[in-house]
Amino acid sequence: MEHTDGLPMGERSKPSTPPLERAQQPMEGRTRRNAFAGRLSGNQVFVLDRDASSNGTIRERMPDAAPLMSWSEQFALGSFRQLELWKAGLAEGRAKFSFATLFILSFSAVSGGHLNQTITFGTLFGRLCTFPRLVIYVGFQTIGTMLAGLLVRKELGGRDFKVGGCWLATELVSVSDAFVIEFMACSVLTIISFGMGLDPR
Repeated sequence: MEHTDGLPMGERSKPSTPPLERAQQPMEGRTRRNAFAGRLSGNQVFVLDRDASSNGTIRERMPDAAPLMSWSEQFALGSFRQLELWKAGLAEGRAKFSFATLFILSFSAVSGGHLNQTITFGTLFGRLCTFPRLVIYVGFQTIGTMLAGLLVRKELGGRDFKVGGCWLATELVSVSDAFVIEFMACSVLTIISFGMGLDPR
């Protein structure tokens, strides 16, 4: 009995690796997803098992590939040498630049268009992110936000404009009231992000 590859059924070469292992091997053209415990999408899909000995070399390079790292792992500066971390930081900056421009224009009348790094800092304190990743992400997020602000300023032709939350009329709202509102909004954002996207349940 002939098969479509021209070889009889019994003589066809069998694949050298089982299907499950083949599916886990990187293929050309496939997007590479690095393990990171602080990732918001895909709740704990991209997290490695801290106790598995096979993950030891990856966790040495990227301690935040598994959650609940020790303080010494979290603040180890060796991750600054990892190129993939810098690539991820650059992607953060590009996304921040693109989205901040759109969000500032879209939501500035309502909220001031503030896009902060609350979630990034939350992942550090939740032991889901290393200190080098925090520095790189927050740095590139800040650079992206500055570029977006400059772009908005150029689009509006100067600095003589005011938007929702970027200035404070102290005759209407006191500084302490504004601080309480901002603090509560950041607390709610942190609670929702951990409850919906970060908590390994």
